[in-house]
Amino acid sequence: MAYVTVFARGLTKHQFTAVFLEDDATLAESAILAQVPAERRDTLIARKDGDGTYRWNIWMQTEKETVFFDYR
Repeated sequence: MAYVTVFARGLTKHQFTAVFLEDDATLAESAILAQVPAERRDTLIARKDGDGTYRWNIWMQTEKETVFFDYR
């Protein structure tokens, strides 16, 4: 798991999220992932590509929007 901070033109405040590798053995035990509704968890999981790399897209809008967290 890695924490990610997103800065983008048009955002008045940066966004915080996290990314998990799909084959991480501790994925099911993640306290952070457990806070996310089951139907939205896929937005935080990087999937293996055929060449040994992982792909994870950040979506800022639409029904595919990546889950972002509030830190206080």
